[in-house]
Formats: sequence, structure tokens, C-alpha cells
Amino acid sequence: MCAGVPDGNLPFSFLRSVFVNPEVFTKSELQQVLRHERAHIRQRHTWDLLFTEAVRVLQWFNPVIYLYAKELSCVHEYLADEAVLSCGTSRRDYLELLYKQLCVGKFVPGGCSRSFPSSPDSCWLTVIRKRRSPMSWQERK
Repeated sequence: MCAGVPDGNLPFSFLRSVFVNPEVFTKSELQQVLRHERAHIRQRHTWDLLFTEAVRVLQWFNPVIYLYAKELSCVHEYLADEAVLSCGTSRRDYLELLYKQLCVGKFVPGGCSRSFPSSPDSCWLTVIRKRRSPMSWQERK
């Protein structure tokens, strides 16, 4: 199920719902965004995040939970991006879409923030940019 987000926020999913403003994207971009968000739904990332937030409430004084939550978010994005790229989406087109979302949707309207290269969101962008060999990391052991 998709719901419109009138103020142009970045798309997101929660449980089985996807929230996206379709006016912000072209038809092909919207398909990529929906694939990405559906991957989050299929892989049940909302439950991971809810559990992590519950632990964070109980362990607010523990710095490890903050690092864990940050890494978990990065892994979730990587997995959803892999799901989109495995469907045959062009790596270049997908990167352009991600940069567009980061530059326009999250930081300052019309441009990237100066802290972008060190932002947590750039961790999975770096991974997507790199060329991978057809062999998975499990086969390299």
C-alpha cells in the first residue's frame, strides 16, 4: 500500500506501508523507490528498528546501542539497495537517484550539505559505487 506524503519528505516504509510522494519522482525512479521500500518490508526491517529502539530506551546510557543502531540502519539500506540492483536496475541510474534524494530531500533544499562525504548515508553509497566480483564474500573464505 502506498500513501502520498504531501510535504515532499523522503520515502519510507513502516510495517507493510510505503509512504512516498510520487510527484517528486519520474516513473522509472518511482519504480526503483518502491522496489527499495518493498525490500525493507519483505525483510521486516521495521521489526529490527522497533526492537533496537526498545533496547535503546532501556540502555540509553550505553554507547554501544547507538553504534549498533547506526550500523543496523546501514546494513538495512545496503540490503534494500542490493534487492533493487539485483532486479537489473542500472547501477549508475540508481546512484543518481540516491544522490538526488540525499541532496534534495534530507539536507538543504537544492544542494548537498558540506558534511555529506562523512555522513552515515554515504557508507552504502560507497559500497554501491564499487565494482564487485561475481563471487560472494562467503565463497572467498
